[in-house]
Formats: sequence, C-alpha cells, structure tokens
Amino acid sequence: MKLQFFLDWGGDFLWPFDDEAERAFGCPTDVSLLPISSRTLGLISKLTKRIVAVAESHDIDDEVPQALVSDLRALLQTELCNAGISIAPPFEFADLDAEQFKEHETAPSSHLAI
Repeated sequence: MKLQFFLDWGGDFLWPFDDEAERAFGCPTDVSLLPISSRTLGLISKLTKRIVAVAESHDIDDEVPQALVSDLRALLQTELCNAGISIAPPFEFADLDAEQFKEHETAPSSHLAI
C-alpha cells in the first residue's frame, strides 16, 4: 500500500498511490485514518492551512515553506513504514517538447508536486 505527495491548492497533498490505499484512506487521503502521531497530525494541519493561505493570497512571492514539507514527508515515511504503508517517490512532470505532446495527446497538469 502506497501514498503519494501531490500538492493541490485546495489544501490536499496526500493521495492514494494504489487501489488498496484508496480503499483504506479515500481520495484524497483522509489523514485522520492514518496510523500517525498527534505531532504529525499537527504538522499536517499547519501545512494544509499554509497551502490554502498561499492559494488564497494570489501573491506570486508567497510560497509553501519547503522545510515544512520536507519535515512532514520524513515523519510520515517513518511512521507509516511501521504500519506497512510506504510513500511513493515524488511525482515529477515530464519535460516534453511539442512533438512528444502530439504523440501523447495530453497536456501537463497545473498541480505542483511535492
């Protein structure tokens, strides 16, 4: 069972990576169902509030603090590993040129991966 970090400007950032995780925790992931500490839940709440504040500010200089994201990711990896849940590698956008887009007939998402 795996989860995936993927920032959505509505405040969600943890998503199921596979069907088993989706059945267990929903989509997006309901963090209250995860076997994690109250400290980690507090960091999740802090990050969620910050994501929403950044999205609502419309200030291009405003950003989500990457140190908070890194700390939370590390805590989740440790705590979830003990429960048999892993975190998938960070989502990365392919750097495709126009010819490759024609081949795939898809455009990249506007979401930011974390």
